[in-house]
Amino acid sequence: MSATSSPTTARRRINNTTPSKAKNGSSSTVSAATSSPARRAPRSVKPPGPAFSLAWLSALWASLWVFLATYLHYGWLLFNIRLNARVGAQTKPYLKYRNQIVVIGDDTAFGYGDGLELGGSPGIAGQLRRALQSDRYKLRQSWVMYNRGIFGTTSADWRPSEPGAAKTKFEAVFDDPLYTTAEIVILLVGFNDGRVNPEILPEDTVANISATCRALRRIGKEVWVLTVPTNGDEKKGDHFLEMNVRRNEILVNWLETCNDEGIKAGPRLDTLHSEYRHKAFYTTDGEHFTAKGYRKIAKDLADLMSSSLVRKEFAKISKDLKFH
Repeated sequence: MSATSSPTTARRRINNTTPSKAKNGSSSTVSAATSSPARRAPRSVKPPGPAFSLAWLSALWASLWVFLATYLHYGWLLFNIRLNARVGAQTKPYLKYRNQIVVIGDDTAFGYGDGLELGGSPGIAGQLRRALQSDRYKLRQSWVMYNRGIFGTTSADWRPSEPGAAKTKFEAVFDDPLYTTAEIVILLVGFNDGRVNPEILPEDTVANISATCRALRRIGKEVWVLTVPTNGDEKKGDHFLEMNVRRNEILVNWLETCNDEGIKAGPRLDTLHSEYRHKAFYTTDGEHFTAKGYRKIAKDLADLMSSSLVRKEFAKISKDLKFH
C-alpha cells in the first residue's frame, strides 16, 4: 500500500502541481511583456485645446494693450508739454501783469496719469492754472504755469552740477532765460529714488533736494517742496515701503527746521496724510495720480500759496508805480 499511490492521491498531486506551473508560466509571460521596450505602447503628446490657446492669446493681448496704452499716454503728454514749453498755461492771458511758476521734478511733476486735451498742460501745472482761476483766491494778475517735469528722473538728476561737471536737468531748465525770470518753483522729486539700481538712500534724497533748493534761492526763487507719494509702496515689499517712509520723515523734518522763509512745505502727498488715500486719486498701477488726484494736489497747493501769490502781485505793482 505504501509503495503504490492510490488514484485519489495521484489526482491530488496533479491538482497541486499543475496550477502552480500554469500560474508561474503566466506570471513570467506578463513580466516579460511589461518589461520589454518593444512591446511598450508609445506615448503621444496632445496639442493644447482651444480653451488653452484662447486663454494664452487673451493674456498676450492684454499685456500688449497695457504696453501700448502706457507709451501712447506718455507720448501724448510729452507732445503737449513740448507744445506748451514756451507758452505755458495762463490764468488770465489778457492782463498786463504776468507772473511765472515753474514745475520741475519727476513723474508727478510731469503729470503722468493725467487726462488731457490737445494743447493742454498735464499734471500740476495745468490743474493749478484752473484752480487759481477761482475768485476765492482774489488774484488780479495773470499767472503762467510751465511744466518742466521729466518722467523717470530722480532727485540726483535735478541736483545742480558741480563746477566742471556735466550739466543736469537743473541747468537744462534754468539756463533758459524764459524760466530764470520765474517767481516760484514747485519741486517734486524722490518718487523714483527707490526704483533705480542702486537705490538712492533717503538721506541722499533730502541732500539732493536741499542742494536744489539752495541753488534756486540763490537766483531769487521761492520754492515749494512736496513730499514723495507712497501709495502702492506696500506691494513692492517692506524694504521699499520703509525707505520711502524714512525719506518723507527726513524731508518733513528738514522743511520744518529750515530757517529760509523762501523754502516752503507744500501738501503732503504720502499716504500718512489720510486725504491722499482715496482710490480714485490713482491710476490702475496704484502709484501715479489720475486727473482727480492732480486736481486735489492743485487745490491744496493753491490754498497754501494764495497769500504768497497776492503779496507778489502787490510787490510787482508797487515796483512798477515807483518807476512811474
